[in-house]
Amino acid sequence: MTTRIATLTLGLLLMASSAHADRTASASAVPAVKSAAVVKASKPEYPAMARVFRLEGEVIVNVEVDHRGVPIGAGIVKSSSPVFSATVLTTVRAWRFSPAAKEGGVRVVQIPFTFKMK
Repeated sequence: MTTRIATLTLGLLLMASSAHADRTASASAVPAVKSAAVVKASKPEYPAMARVFRLEGEVIVNVEVDHRGVPIGAGIVKSSSPVFSATVLTTVRAWRFSPAAKEGGVRVVQIPFTFKMK
């Protein structure tokens, strides 16, 4: 139930932030979170270069979450283009999660992002 609430909350946050986004491009993230629920999230900005060249793509990122729910590391698992990687890493480093484990513990959360032109 907590995961469903977190997913719903993330969806609402992404919808709210999309009201301020460029109407011709969007990026979305639907976290496959099992070990740590997303508490605070923002939508990644569509990179200007990708928008100019009308590039679309996907990025999968692993985020290490500490016992306080703070990302302490992030790495790209797969990216269709490096132009999307930087914006995704910057975005997830600002996210907050429910505490991942007891003090001293770290959990890895894998999150997919999709960038599509509209």
